[in-house]
Amino acid sequence: MNFSPEERAILKKLLGEFRENEEKLSHKVESAMVQEGLAGPQLLTEAIANPFSGKYAIQENIVAELRADPNSNKIRLKGLFQEANKYNQNKRWYDKGILEREVERLLPMAKDKRITGEMDHPNTPQIRFTHPATGNPVGSHYVTELWFENNHQIHGELEPATTKMGQELRAYIRDGYKIGISSRGTGSLTAESNGNFRVNDDYRMVTFDVVTDPSVFGAFPKQHSESVSTTVQKDTKKELTHEDITSAVLRKLGESLKIPELIELANAKR
Repeated sequence: MNFSPEERAILKKLLGEFRENEEKLSHKVESAMVQEGLAGPQLLTEAIANPFSGKYAIQENIVAELRADPNSNKIRLKGLFQEANKYNQNKRWYDKGILEREVERLLPMAKDKRITGEMDHPNTPQIRFTHPATGNPVGSHYVTELWFENNHQIHGELEPATTKMGQELRAYIRDGYKIGISSRGTGSLTAESNGNFRVNDDYRMVTFDVVTDPSVFGAFPKQHSESVSTTVQKDTKKELTHEDITSAVLRKLGESLKIPELIELANAKR
């Protein structure tokens, strides 16, 4: 399939929307796009639903410390952050060697308190201090330790920041809310015959975010390009809308991959 750069940007945006709203279709489309070489490097996020359980259960003394001093700098949370050598909920396999390499690379930064995370994933792989639109601080915590346990599990430690979002995170912890942890990184995928994916060696781990809904799967970064696609024939009498372009790209992809659901969506967007 031949897609222009503009069309590929639209495809990535569409797949991000599928992953948020149409889980079954999302996996079907993602698998086809990976097989056709359309996906390329993407934002990969992997959630751990209950990282602070078992031996890492949040202790009463932490809750008491926060109730006594909401801005306490003594709070450290340890937990399971990610797993290697197994298929996760996103049907992705991370080789242990890749994650070991990334932990080794990030560990000095963690010890220097140079890895910040946010509450819920942003649509960017970049570590941010402020929101680009509002200028408000977005960091909620620091990742301060990373290590391997049980041969294939990444465990870590985070410290809530004293920022506004860090105070909100402390409030959730104080109230007993069960927060999740989700990794954020970038990399490309290789589709396997069983419908699963292998994360390739170009994977680069960025940070770990706190997530309020660990069931949410990872998504492509949203693209905001609305360039005219070559799929749509130029009509000098009508200015093409983003819906026109999106519909054409969906139809082209659906016909090429033989996915009738995409053609139905294309018709719905016209």
